[in-house]
Amino acid sequence: MKRKTSFSYLYVLYLLPSLLIFNVSCSSMGKNISGELSAREKDIIARYYDIAQEYEKLEDYETASKYYKMVAEEPKFTNDNQALFRYGRCQALLGNWHEAEKVYTTLLKEDPNNVSLQVSLAYIMAMSGDLENAERKYERLYLENPTDESLLKNFIFVLLAQDKIDKAEEYLAILKEQFPDSSAIEQIEEKIKPPSDEES
Repeated sequence: MKRKTSFSYLYVLYLLPSLLIFNVSCSSMGKNISGELSAREKDIIARYYDIAQEYEKLEDYETASKYYKMVAEEPKFTNDNQALFRYGRCQALLGNWHEAEKVYTTLLKEDPNNVSLQVSLAYIMAMSGDLENAERKYERLYLENPTDESLLKNFIFVLLAQDKIDKAEEYLAILKEQFPDSSAIEQIEEKIKPPSDEES
């Protein structure tokens, strides 16, 4: 009989920890144990973000996008819009211009003076074929940041894409004056040159 009691005692000891966990889980269904669940969920979200970054490094933008989106859709666990920004960037790299434009437009509503976001949106508009809006954005950005060579170059290329040769030549003269060593000068001149000149 003693032996049986001893076995029962050990049996209860081994089961006790799991029974306690089970009881806590059952009693807390629908309730958080003071911050425990949200801490666990925050950890999961942080891991998703890390996974997204790894896929982005591997240039697997499709998979990275999925993880960034999961993080971005959990605003109570993120203090900034970094995941949404990265999601938008991945969408742009995938050529999903419409989705990328939506993301950057949303981000700009919260941070309207962010030049990097404005430049990204101008680029996305140009790539999606919305050349008139891209032209307006690039022109305004260049006039506000006249020492930024890349803005001026992209603005000229958007003008050329619309066959606005006269205006492109006007800004090419500015490019030559401000950035005489720019590698884009020759490329732009080649595009401006009339077809008849190329044939002769």
